[in-house]
This record gives sequence, C-alpha cells and structure tokens, in this order.
Amino acid sequence: MPAWHLTVIAAALMGHAASEIVVPSASAACAECHARVSPGIVQDWRLSRHAGVEVACVDCHGREHTSANDAARASLPTPATCAGCHPTQVAQFERGKHARAWAAIKAIPTFHNVQGGATNGPTGCPSCHRIGLKPQADTEALGKAGAMHGQASCDACHTRHLFSVAEAQRPEACRNCHSGGEHMQWEAWTGSKHGIRNQLVSSGVLPAGAAAPKCQGCHMPQGDHAVRAPWGSLGMRLPLPEEPEWARDRATLFRALGVLDANRGPGPRLRAVMDAEMAQIDKIDYDIERGRLEAVCRGCHAQPFVREQLDQRDALLRDADHTVAEAVRLVAPLFERGMLPPTANGRFPDLVVTGKASPIERVLAEMFFDLRARVIANGFHMSPAYVEARVQLRRSLEEIRSAAELARRGSRAGTSAASDAQRSAARKLVPTSGRSP
Repeated sequence: MPAWHLTVIAAALMGHAASEIVVPSASAACAECHARVSPGIVQDWRLSRHAGVEVACVDCHGREHTSANDAARASLPTPATCAGCHPTQVAQFERGKHARAWAAIKAIPTFHNVQGGATNGPTGCPSCHRIGLKPQADTEALGKAGAMHGQASCDACHTRHLFSVAEAQRPEACRNCHSGGEHMQWEAWTGSKHGIRNQLVSSGVLPAGAAAPKCQGCHMPQGDHAVRAPWGSLGMRLPLPEEPEWARDRATLFRALGVLDANRGPGPRLRAVMDAEMAQIDKIDYDIERGRLEAVCRGCHAQPFVREQLDQRDALLRDADHTVAEAVRLVAPLFERGMLPPTANGRFPDLVVTGKASPIERVLAEMFFDLRARVIANGFHMSPAYVEARVQLRRSLEEIRSAAELARRGSRAGTSAASDAQRSAARKLVPTSGRSP
C-alpha cells in the first residue's frame, strides 16, 4: 500500500485537514471543475470521512457526467447507493418511521392540516417528507416540479457533502423538520428538563458526562437508524383499548379518519394508513416499541418513576382523544340530517378535510391534527407546554358544541336565548345553520 494511502486513512480515523486529501484519479476532474463552480461542495467533501477513505464523486454520482453540458446525466444518490457501504444502517432506516414519511402524506395528504398536502411541489410537505422511500414515478414527479435534489434520505440528517456522523448525532439535526406547528417536537424537547439539561451541558454550565438526553438517545438507541415511537405518527393504534370509553373514542376517531367504518370494520383508508405505519396496527409492535423506550428511560430513572411518567402521558393522550371524539360526535348529526354534504366517510365527519370542507370541519381537523398533536408532542417530551394545547382543545370543543347545537335547532325556532353573536358564530362555522333540520 502506498505511503500516502496510509496517511489518508490515518487522517480519516483521527481527523484531517482538507489540504491533506488526495483526490482519487477517477474523480480528479470532477473535483477540479467543481472547485471552481461550487467550491463549498468540494470543501465539504475534502473534510469528510468519505474523502479519507477514497469514496469520491464517481462512487456516488457515476461516470456519465463529464462536462457542464451533460450535468443531467449525473446519478443522484438514493438509499440504495448508500447501502453499498452502509447496509446495516440502510436496513435499519427502512424499518423506521422516516422511511415511511413519503407514504404518510400520500395516505393522508392533509394530516399536517395543510390544505392539499402539496405532495407534488418542491416546497411545503415534500421538503421534509421526501426523506421517505418512494416509487420511481414519484421521484420523477418531484424532479419535474423542481425538487430533484435532496431525495437520498440519508442526507436529510448527514448533510451532503460532509455526511457527518457528528452532525447527525446532534439534536439540531432534527430541528429543521421537527419544529413549528403541530410537528413541534424540537420546541417540546427544548422546553423540557431533558432539553434544558442538554443545553447546559453543551454550553459548559454542567460538566461533560452529566445526563443530557437528546433526540437520538431516545429514538435511536445504540445508533439504531430505525427511528420509531410506540404510538406511531398519529398517536393511534389497534386493537382498540380494553377500557370501554377509550375504545369508543378511538373507534370514533378511526372512523373519522376513514380507517374504520361504522361497524368497526375496515374503512377506505385502512390499507394506506397501515402501509405508511401511521398507526400501530399490532399490539405486539406497540409493546416492543414501548419496551424499547422504557429501557432507554431506565438508563437514568428507576422503573417505578418511568412507569408513573409514561402512565401520565397515556392519560393525557386518552383525555385528548375524548375531547376530539366528543367534537366529532357533536358534528356527526349535522351530516346525518343533511345539513352538511357527505364526505369520503359517507354521512359522517372526515378529518381529512378537502377544499370544499365547511369551517366546522376544518376546526375538527385542526383539533385532531394540530392541537391534539401538540398535546402529544409536549406531553411525551415532558414539556409543560401541553397545558396550553389542552386548553385550546377544550375551547374548540365548546365552540363546536355551541355552533352544532344552534345549527341543529335552526335559526328560526328555539334560539331566542341565543345572542346575535352566538348565532353569527354558528353561521360562520356551519354555513347551512339557517336551514331547518
């Protein structure tokens, strides 16, 4: 082995300067050209572990692109590309939630309460959800829409072309997708004692080695790339709970999602939700994931404390389910009486709202996909901010209760006790509220 090879390998293992890297001959022309037209890419690569072990341009992008006139012929990496050297990590990734992120917005294109889902554009939902595995046709459609790049999945956390393990191990790597709106896990974590401790250790206020939980420690124990959570993306699972009231609430929500029908049989969206693993469909899967999470918690906490805390979080979820299910049941009679047009679920509310949805249906969708999601994110990340979302959930419930009651009674009879403001609010939520039931 040439002496310079040993130098490069040692640099890769111990850290190296970009100037020490020798570009493999097959990629020398690529590096020379891109050092002029996109120098940041080359500099990142030179600082990367890839450069230290002679993984260079042609290994990921192929040899078809040789000049500025044929840039479209450069291969763009996919998880399969990375699997050539990292088969274990890719296999783990394929078992996790991230791999199903694309399937999720195809299954329920409004589940972030964004009308239409924007699944075929370069911005909006695809900017994060394209981390998921997808059919070639969808990859090509994204490319035509202006989102050809950033579909390698792995580079969502290991930013190209540095592909740093250290970067992906930091909680900040998760922030760009798990921040803001109803997917505000970053804010939930930073507002928790876990996040505060991590910040204090990072800033040197607390000594290195002090317990400082971060995203990867809980969701990727031992570096397992199969990122998962016991409750799934929607905080829903089958079979229904043994507790009768919670089972009734869950059945109502699953029906409003189109997962179950009125008789608790398969609904129109069951298969899509199962394929995307947005809900845990097998209790065994839930028990496995819950056990894995509890094992992580026990690294710092005693078993009784872990059980107490997770039971409290389950109670928050159960309460949020009841609040949203009660709202769904209040709106359901408006469909049964023809005051609102049928949905994909027949004469029953559909949480997956469309462009023609009434304001009261949008409030329902916001309750489930936004406010309930905030309760879950804050609650399970141990942030006290869940209280605010919980209060907002209940306010929305009372708003729906008032509007639905006035709509059922009609504006011509039995509303003398209602104020003009109440009737006006009801008409805004249910435009047909002036129609006799």
